[in-house]
Amino acid sequence: MRLRADVLEPAGPRFRDLDGRDDSIRVNAIAPGAVVTERQLRLWYTEEQADEMAARQAIKRRLMPDEVARTALFLAADDSRMITKQCIVVDAGMR
Repeated sequence: MRLRADVLEPAGPRFRDLDGRDDSIRVNAIAPGAVVTERQLRLWYTEEQADEMAARQAIKRRLMPDEVARTALFLAADDSRMITKQCIVVDAGMR
């Protein structure tokens, strides 16, 4: 088996060759959508802009940081032990 990080990040081909090893190392990524944080609301977004972004999503509510964090916790847990080489999009169905 050969795992390479540049499969998920072709622009920066940093990889560790794991040929011939079975360490059960999993490599996954999370691609967050328009996450609304307190800092963004304070510095860049107005409440109306945040609502407009939510309206462009299939799930019509703001995407919050804890929802992305829950995905990271899932990937770190044994429940995801057979998931590898995946990029999980957490964007509430952004259009």
